[in-house]
Amino acid sequence: MELNMTRGNIGVALLVGGSLGLTAVAHANYAFDNFTGPSLGYNVDTGWSVCGQSNGGWSGKTPGHASEQLADEFTAALGGTLTEIEVAVDRGSAPDTNSLIATLYSDSGANTLGSSLGSWTVTNQMLATFTPDSVVAFGTSGSGITLTKGANYWVYLSAGDPGFFGSWRLANSGDTARNRLIANGSATQYGVADAFAFNVQVRPPAATPEPVRSEEHTSELQSLTNL
Repeated sequence: MELNMTRGNIGVALLVGGSLGLTAVAHANYAFDNFTGPSLGYNVDTGWSVCGQSNGGWSGKTPGHASEQLADEFTAALGGTLTEIEVAVDRGSAPDTNSLIATLYSDSGANTLGSSLGSWTVTNQMLATFTPDSVVAFGTSGSGITLTKGANYWVYLSAGDPGFFGSWRLANSGDTARNRLIANGSATQYGVADAFAFNVQVRPPAATPEPVRSEEHTSELQSLTNL
């Protein structure tokens, strides 16, 4: 279930099904970005829960209930070696459960999860719920993963501790038709809804020098000969 979390209130909204996603405009070295560019940002009050199995917290779950994982699809606007993934996530659970896992998946070709390409864990980066600038950075430069421009991928978040409860905040970019996954126990639901706030950064391949054309080279040699 989606949690529209506001101070003093937790509302519930239904996920609207569909299959069409949008591509956010990327800037330098960003294969995708919907919240760190100019005039963007994210909604510090509204998001969906990511939690471990033993958390009771604000999610309304009792200990032993199913955990909850989230994923958003994106289309790479730039190709290159994956260097970092950033997500806007804060925590409602205790500081000692401050652990989050990000997994990058390929797309199956049908706007669903394909194969896992890599997974990373961070600890002690998330700030308390409703605190601005709770941006979690997953360093991925050593993964050797290469993204292909125009290909679809998924960023998938899960709890790194069974007691963790946090919220992946929504982007303020106007990106309202992004392919989304919500997994809770044995139930996995795909649909289209407002985008979670995240970016994916790459190191583009080095530019290949253009070869000197033979006639230009001959002309340069002739000029030197005539000196």
